[in-house]
Amino acid sequence: MLKLPRSTSLDALVRQRTAQRVAVQDHEARLKAVAGILLNRGNSAGRCGRRLPPNRGPRTYRRSRLSAMISIEDL
Repeated sequence: MLKLPRSTSLDALVRQRTAQRVAVQDHEARLKAVAGILLNRGNSAGRCGRRLPPNRGPRTYRRSRLSAMISIEDL
């Protein structure tokens, strides 16, 4: 004999899955909102933080320090 799940347990499962989907959508919406705030926040001068500073003459080249290796003995 095959037992079918009770309708109440099936309803509970549907409610649980719906709640999980809504929670994921809320989380994604929060992440997008925070990303937008961080990307578009202004500084004290009222300008967007992503803008380059005004041109103050030619900039000298600076080599990135990402490739520099430092050993413990050097410190």
